[in-house]
Amino acid sequence: MYNVQAELIAIQIDDEVKNRILDFLKTYDFPYVKSIKNKPALREIFVEHFENRHNLKWLKNEINAVARREDLSPADLETIALSETNRLHTQGLGSLLLSKGIKKCTTENSYGTRAMCESCWKNLEGEPRVINDITVKSKPKILDIEQVIKNSFPTCYGDLMRTDVPMIPQCPNCFHTMAPLEE
Repeated sequence: MYNVQAELIAIQIDDEVKNRILDFLKTYDFPYVKSIKNKPALREIFVEHFENRHNLKWLKNEINAVARREDLSPADLETIALSETNRLHTQGLGSLLLSKGIKKCTTENSYGTRAMCESCWKNLEGEPRVINDITVKSKPKILDIEQVIKNSFPTCYGDLMRTDVPMIPQCPNCFHTMAPLEE
C-alpha cells in the first residue's frame, strides 16, 4: 500500500518523488492560483515545504504571510496549500512512474470521516456500492497516468472545474493522492 496522505504529502513522499517535484518547481508558475500575484515567493515557499518536509499547517502560514503582504483575504489559502501540494505530487509521482515504463496508477484517499465529492467517487473511486443500506467503498479505479497528469494540469483554468474526467486533485478539497498499482 502506498501510504501518502493528502495532508502529509511533503512529509511522507520518498526522495525520488521529492526530487521530481523540486525539479518541476524550477519552472512551475502556479497558473491555477489566481489570488496570489507574487509567484516567485509562492514557488520559494513550496520549494522549502518539500525540501524540508514541512506539514500543511506550516505551508498555510507561509502562504498566509504572502497573502497579507498582498493585502489578500486568507479565505482560499487552505485550498491552495492542499490542492497545489497534491497537484505537485501528481506530477512528481506520475513522471517517476512513467520514467519506469509504468503507465497505470490508482489512488489512495485520506478522507477519514470527511464527505467525498461526487466527482471523486465517479472518477477516482468508482460508484459506491450499497449493501444492506450501507454505502461501502468500491475499489479505486485504475487510471492512465498521462491522462491524469494532462487533466490535472489543463491549459485552460476553467477545465479544473470539469467533473467528467479523472484528475488529482479532483476537487478543491480533494484528499485523494496518486498511488502506484499494487504489485
